[in-house]
Amino acid sequence: MAISIWGVSITRAPIEYVSQKHEGAAGAVVDFFGIVRAQEGDRVITGIEYEANMAMAEHQPNTIAEKAATDFALLRIIITHRIRFVKTVEPSFFLRGAISPPYGVVSSSVRLL
Repeated sequence: MAISIWGVSITRAPIEYVSQKHEGAAGAVVDFFGIVRAQEGDRVITGIEYEANMAMAEHQPNTIAEKAATDFALLRIIITHRIRFVKTVEPSFFLRGAISPPYGVVSSSVRLL
């Protein structure tokens, strides 16, 4: 089955959780949020400033998404990365993957994601 939803975006806006109706073919949907920690090494921080070369910032996630979609027969993959200042406990990265293959492939793809 071909991938039905593909989205890679770079944003300056806060990443919000978006509930989504799941298609009947997906046997598993994994949402992953990369959260800015309040401590970096030994020091407490208020956030992280993310800068990006936009061409590279769009290219790399698309390359990763394409490989994951091919390797794990994903039905859906959405990747969002936030740039500029991101406060602690806010997400700087979001990934949603939906797959339908047998359990062994599901667990392998969850480890990769």
